[in-house]
Amino acid sequence: TSLGSSAFENCTSLKEVIFEEGSQLTSIVSYAFSGCTSLESIKIPNSVTSLGSSAFYNCTSLRSVTIPAGVKTIGESAFKYCTQLETVYYNPISLVENHSNKSFDNIGIEGTGTTVYIGALVEKIPNNLLYLSFLFHIFRKLFSL
Repeated sequence: TSLGSSAFENCTSLKEVIFEEGSQLTSIVSYAFSGCTSLESIKIPNSVTSLGSSAFYNCTSLRSVTIPAGVKTIGESAFKYCTQLETVYYNPISLVENHSNKSFDNIGIEGTGTTVYIGALVEKIPNNLLYLSFLFHIFRKLFSL
């Protein structure tokens, strides 16, 4: 089960998305929430294994995201320009390597920075997943839990 491409793209008044407990959603595809400039937080269901390219691109009000352990792929620019992103709860055990991922490019640059909480079971973080073009603006701390 997946959200279709561009399913909520540019829904500028969308503020919150709640997935019911036991959701069977397995994929959030490309541009699903791209341009949802009022979206503030999202907890991706545990059933999701794939986040498409630019799935949350330019969600400029997004402050918090939780990525569950079962996620195997995060597409390029999935969270690019989420400029208010303050907190990322990163739990994928092992993502498939992507040649030019940059899934979290230019995040948190308009706020006080971004805190990334890395789950205890995480085995590997792919190259360029957290692309740090503005390192001194983006991260105020990096935690290993």
